Amino acid sequence: MNTLSRHFHNYGDHLREIEADSSWIGTPQEAAARAQIEKIKKDKSRIESHLLAVQVQLLDPTFVGLQAGFSNFLMTWLVRCVDPVGKHPQVAIVLPLPETAPEAFNMLPEFLFDDVIGFFTAVSRMNPELLAAQPLNDLLTFMIVFLSTPYLKNPYIKGKFVEILYYNTRRSRDNSQGALGDIINLHPLALKYLLPALMRIFVDIETTGHHTQFYDKFNIRYYVAMIFRVIWTNPTHREALRKEAARVDQFVRFINLLINDTTYLLDESLTNLQTIRSVQKLKLDLTAWNALDEEQKKDKDSQLKQAERTAKMDINLCNETVRLLKLLTEETSQPFARPEIVDRLAAMLNYNVNLLAGPQSQDLKVDNMHEYKWQPKILLSDVLSIYLNLAQLTDFQAALAREGRSYSKELFNRAENIARRTAIKTEDELLSLKQLIEKVEVIRADDAADEEMGEVPDEFLDPLTYALMRDPVYLPQSKQSIDRSSIVQHLLSDPRDPFTSTPLKIEDVVPDTDLKQKIDDFIAKRREDRTKQDTSAAMDVDT
Repeated sequence: MNTLSRHFHNYGDHLREIEADSSWIGTPQEAAARAQIEKIKKDKSRIESHLLAVQVQLLDPTFVGLQAGFSNFLMTWLVRCVDPVGKHPQVAIVLPLPETAPEAFNMLPEFLFDDVIGFFTAVSRMNPELLAAQPLNDLLTFMIVFLSTPYLKNPYIKGKFVEILYYNTRRSRDNSQGALGDIINLHPLALKYLLPALMRIFVDIETTGHHTQFYDKFNIRYYVAMIFRVIWTNPTHREALRKEAARVDQFVRFINLLINDTTYLLDESLTNLQTIRSVQKLKLDLTAWNALDEEQKKDKDSQLKQAERTAKMDINLCNETVRLLKLLTEETSQPFARPEIVDRLAAMLNYNVNLLAGPQSQDLKVDNMHEYKWQPKILLSDVLSIYLNLAQLTDFQAALAREGRSYSKELFNRAENIARRTAIKTEDELLSLKQLIEKVEVIRADDAADEEMGEVPDEFLDPLTYALMRDPVYLPQSKQSIDRSSIVQHLLSDPRDPFTSTPLKIEDVVPDTDLKQKIDDFIAKRREDRTKQDTSAAMDVDT
C-alpha cells in the first residue's frame, strides 16, 4: 500500500509538472506531449484504483479489530518477558526495571516489535478513528515500558512509538483528543513516566543509524512537542517534568538539543522566506520577469516551489520548538541558568528578537504568510515570554549582557514598541521586560569597566574560549584547567577530554579551588584599582 501510494503521488507530481509547462503548445512536439499526458492520467487512475482496493481491505474495521487483538496479545507477552516477577498483566508491571534486560528477552528477534509497530503506525496515519473502538491500555503500557528502559536499542522503533502517540492524540471528528488523549492523562504509568520518556527519545533520536535520520529527528521532535501540548494541562505530568529537571545531566542534554534545533530551524526558515520574497518581487516586476528566457523562468519557479515546501515544514517545526521552550521555562526556570546552557540560550533568543524586530524583519514579509504558518507576531510573543520567564535569574541577566552579537538596548526598544502596537503583551509584561533590560545594561556597564582594567594573565584564560574563567576545574588526564561551562558544553557533544581525546565524564573533573581564588583576587584587585582611578579622575575634575 505504501509503495502504491508513493507511485500515485509521483504520477501526480509528474503530471502537474508537464501541464504547467506550456512551451510545447504549437510546436511539432505538441501531439507527443498530449499523448504522454493522457498515458500518465491513465496510469495514475489505474494505480489509484489498486490503492483504494488495498485500503478497503486493510482498513476494514473487522480486520483491524482482529489484528489489534492479536497485537495486544503479543505486546502483553513482550512486556511479561521483561517483568521481573513475570506476572503481567495479572499483576501490573512496575517501573523502573533493572538496567540489564533478561537474557531470554535479548534472544528475541526485533521483527516482533517491527510487526506490532508497523500495524499501529499504518492505521494511526491513515485512519486513527479505527483505533478508538479498540482497547488501547495494552498499547500504551507497551510503549511506556520500552520507551523508559534501555532494553530496546533501536531509536528508530522508539521514534515510531512517538509517532503513534502523536497521531492518536490529535483532534478527530468524534474525539477532541484522539484515541489516546484521555488515556495518557489517566494511565498510571503514563502519568509518571511518559514525559521523561518523551524527553529521552528527543535526545536519543539525534542518531538513528537510518539513512533518513536527519529528517526523522525533526519529525519525531515535532511529534514530541505536540504531545507536550496535549498533556500540559495535567498537573501530574508537569510534576513529572519538575522531577526530571532535577536529573541535571539528562535535562541539560535535552535543552541543548532544543536550542540547537531552534537556531537551525530559524536560519532555514529565514533563508527560505528570503528566497520566496525575492522571487515574488521579481514576478511582480513584469518587465524584469519577461526579460528572462523560459529556462530562467522555469528555474525561478522551481526555486520558489522548493523554498515554499521547505518553509512550511521548517516554520511549523520552529514555531512548536519555541512554544515548547516557553512552556518549559514557565514551569521550571532554574535549569536554564546553568553555565553550560545559559550563554547559548541568550544568544539564540537575542538572535530571534533581532530577526523578528530588527531592521531586517522587513525582508521576511511574504505574500500569503498564513500558507507557510509564518506568524512573526506570535513567534515574537513566545520569545519575549521566555525572557520574562527567566527574567529574575541573575545568571540569565549576565548572559544577556555578555552576548554581543545581537543584543542592544535599541533592539529591545523596537521589540517593546512592536509588542505594544500589536497588543501581544500586556503593559505589566512590557514593564517587566523593560526592568530586565535595565538590569542587563547595568551589568554591561560593569563588565565594560572590567575590560578596561588591563590584560588578563594567560593562566586565567579558558584554553578553549580564551575568556576569563569564573569556575575553573581541573581535568585529571590532560592536567589542564578549564572553565566548568566550557567543558560541560564540550561533553554534551563529545564525551572525551578535548586535549587528549580520552573518555571523560563531568564527574571526573575536579574543582580548581586554588586557581579560582587567584582569579577572584585578581578581579577584586582590578575593580579596586578601577575605583581608585575613577575617584582620582573625579577629584581632578572638581579641582
